Amino acid sequence: MSLSRLFSGIANFFGYVPTIDLAAPGESALPVRQSTRALFNGAADVYPVYHVDGASLKERGRYRAHKGLVIIEGNVPDEARITVDKGRLVVTGNVGALAELSARVPEKFHTQTTLMPISNGKSVTLMPLTHLIYAGYIHKEDTASALTIGGDVGRQASLTSNHGIDIGGDIGGDVRMRHIRNDAHAVVHTGEKAAAAVKAALAP
Repeated sequence: MSLSRLFSGIANFFGYVPTIDLAAPGESALPVRQSTRALFNGAADVYPVYHVDGASLKERGRYRAHKGLVIIEGNVPDEARITVDKGRLVVTGNVGALAELSARVPEKFHTQTTLMPISNGKSVTLMPLTHLIYAGYIHKEDTASALTIGGDVGRQASLTSNHGIDIGGDIGGDVRMRHIRNDAHAVVHTGEKAAAAVKAALAP
């Protein structure tokens, strides 16, 4: 038995659920089809695209992509968690109860340094403190939402986005929707716009 399988068995015994990197699913045996394409309107940058069969996702499973477009072809099971750090997340089907989905399009930041006085009781020293300041979206011409769901959203699901949310179906009770940025993109679109976003994501 490999060490990775041994540690996985110990983790499962104690209730720990490891996060599967969609860029390198490894021994998880999760079938992921990968391709590349331009993702943001007005930008020539090419991003990875991960096609995942929803039937292969596990209830309470944890999945992550650090960059690119993740397309869940089908449904997201109950209590699953899917995170996309710098890209988009599209679900063609439904989102299960208590599932957690999060997607953020790429952002830009700049640093700002201030001096903070630190006292030792006898003297005061000025120590530099660096802050990370949000400076907008990298692809500011792009208007598509970061998170798109073609079907229904189950009860008590959690949806987080920094650039809009599209929902094509019904929204269950006590669904939490969080917008990271309080700007013009902090909106929820329903109906036809979500259907169009799913169609656009699936286009070659």
